[in-house]
Amino acid sequence: MDTSSLRRGADALTESADVIAPALLRNLVARDPGWRVLSRASVDEDLATLAAALSARATHGAYPPAVVRRLGDLARKHRALGPGPAEHRVFMSCLVAAMRETLSDGPAIESARARFAEAAAIMAAAPDDGARPDTWPARVLEVQRRSRDVAVIRLHTPDPVPYRPGQHVAVNPLMMPGTWRRLWPSVPSNREGLLEFHVRVHPSDPMTRPLVATTRQGDEWAISDPRGTLGDFDPTDGTDLLMVAGGTGVAPLRALIYSHAELPEPPRTHLVFGARSPGELHDLRTLTDLAQTLPHLTVTTAVEKRDDAPYTQATPFSEHPRAPLPWLGTAADVAARMVDPGHRRILIGGGPEMIRATREVLLAAGASESQIRHDPLG
Repeated sequence: MDTSSLRRGADALTESADVIAPALLRNLVARDPGWRVLSRASVDEDLATLAAALSARATHGAYPPAVVRRLGDLARKHRALGPGPAEHRVFMSCLVAAMRETLSDGPAIESARARFAEAAAIMAAAPDDGARPDTWPARVLEVQRRSRDVAVIRLHTPDPVPYRPGQHVAVNPLMMPGTWRRLWPSVPSNREGLLEFHVRVHPSDPMTRPLVATTRQGDEWAISDPRGTLGDFDPTDGTDLLMVAGGTGVAPLRALIYSHAELPEPPRTHLVFGARSPGELHDLRTLTDLAQTLPHLTVTTAVEKRDDAPYTQATPFSEHPRAPLPWLGTAADVAARMVDPGHRRILIGGGPEMIRATREVLLAAGASESQIRHDPLG
């Protein structure tokens, strides 16, 4: 086994994910439309799992138990998408084709291809894990329209979905059969099986408009595949948190705030919540109430414009009599004034463009790469 070529193949999966992932998605969907469920963020995580497997194979000559567990999780995720995605070798062959389309290192690709066959065999042997289902049925309890383009959707599952605070899940409203999208719960997993999602209409995502406009109480959804590592850190290590949220990107950060509030000594947390205008601060009421209840939490708001556009259709949820006036600027601009290179852990919640822009501003303000956490960009 050429370990040098294999390591280059592992590195390529993460370093060249921006070109490999789109090619992989095209190849998968061409083979089976069931793969349309995968978002770029989800594919980036899949590539990271396989990169870890290749790296471990090159280093140890085998797959350690932790890597086998990750491959098993990947297998169960794909099985939840349908009979086509359950064919793990198809995924691997499409990935090899994507690497050949986008990379020039032939030996690295061939080394990876041989090990992908091993990974597919491990995935095929992975149990379905009867301790927890791959998919959880859910029913919509309430839909709150927070503005013209934003809805907060609350659901109930008979069995709690075991996600970690800050993770995202795949959702399939059964009114749109076979159509999946990733959403971020805004509350931690709980024994009552209650879920809450914040959904905004995105012109580039045709699924979001019917979610916001037509979801009704009693609708049935399927929930699957908790993923993500945004909240995978030790909140008791004494490090202050600076959270930066854009619009509905506040959801995973709010789940972490609720989770940390249960700790004997929660981390001191400053949340900067930004939107285009005051009426789009769709969760201001809840966040202000939280800040007045939790002594370790401070909430600052930022808006790019002082006045709402006529079509915003603001609701009382974006108002609070004791909320300070928002700063004028982006959430990144405001958060940049709070960067402390020595002490803060910085979490960013928002869409890919917002995350990229916020990273640039915070790094320019003195933050380090090691301080900043966010979901994979897709």
